[in-house]
Amino acid sequence: MKVRYPAIYKIHGAKSLPDEAERMLLLSVENPLITATLTTNPEPDFLHIEKSAALAALLLKGIFAPDKEGTLQERLAAELEEVRARREKRTGKGLFLVFECEAEIPTPEFKARRDVEEFGVCLGALEKQAIREIFRPTVQGAIMALGLGLPANADRRVEKLGDAVYLIDLAGNKPIYAFSFQGGHARASVASPLTDSVIAEVAAIAPKLAADKAMARPVSLLVTSLEEATEELQRFISAWSALEMFVNGAFKSTYEARWFAIMEEGAPASARPVFARFQDVMSDKYRLTDKFLVMASVLDPATAAGDAAEFGRLKKLRDGLLHALDTSSPLPTDAVQKLLLKYMKLHLAGGGGRVEGA
Repeated sequence: MKVRYPAIYKIHGAKSLPDEAERMLLLSVENPLITATLTTNPEPDFLHIEKSAALAALLLKGIFAPDKEGTLQERLAAELEEVRARREKRTGKGLFLVFECEAEIPTPEFKARRDVEEFGVCLGALEKQAIREIFRPTVQGAIMALGLGLPANADRRVEKLGDAVYLIDLAGNKPIYAFSFQGGHARASVASPLTDSVIAEVAAIAPKLAADKAMARPVSLLVTSLEEATEELQRFISAWSALEMFVNGAFKSTYEARWFAIMEEGAPASARPVFARFQDVMSDKYRLTDKFLVMASVLDPATAAGDAAEFGRLKKLRDGLLHALDTSSPLPTDAVQKLLLKYMKLHLAGGGGRVEGA
């Protein structure tokens, strides 16, 4: 049976497409089938997301109860209007990233399902989070690649406007909406038009990020910090954790060896054998700030000192938060994100290899 997962995000750091285009395909992959589209008009893409939300509301009111006023179609149309009105207040104008995802899964065991001509409704047949996990690496890879491609001063927040999980009944080619009932500060920003070069770069980076399992954890944490709905403290903790994880992993896999190679090249040939001893002695002596400075010096020598000072400043704030419970606001989440995005992009562009220990 086929399961589909549409999801729509608002990109706060961009407002239009090249040549004022309304829609551009960003990414298309198979197994599972996922397309990512940039658009300034996401209205048609909300169809199943809004219908799923409207049906969820009606379920709580007794969707199939015989004593309800009006037909099911009339009540659904009224609920859809309310859902759409609430959503339009949030959507506004700008640029949106639309995912259409599809995969084949075993036919679920339907214990509670009702069908009408146009659609079906089932309860408890799907573990929605498990379905989202099928598509998560590529979805987060595309979001992360877009963050890497935006200008340095751009607002990198992404706001999830909605998603849905539904099945396709191949016999009748109609959607089966799946449900489960479980408990469950002001800022300045810059939004600019996207260029063709940015879109091309994002399309090239996204599959690499999705395929690199070692990058999955820092990418996931960074995307969490970029999501508008994430609480401020959690955004900062997620961003710093992603940065720390990336620095530790990249240093171990790539930049320690590159740093020693650079030093050996400048040393007399007679002194080179001592570098093996240096590596052995230093293997467990590096502080996190040392690792960042080495990586920055390899990737961007011209700004390494300034970036290392910024890294040290941010680490001091993070340590104050962790050890002294200093929660002074606003937290420097944007600064952490920018530093991580800069060096993640340089790492990928320089063929830095995989990030170990992520």
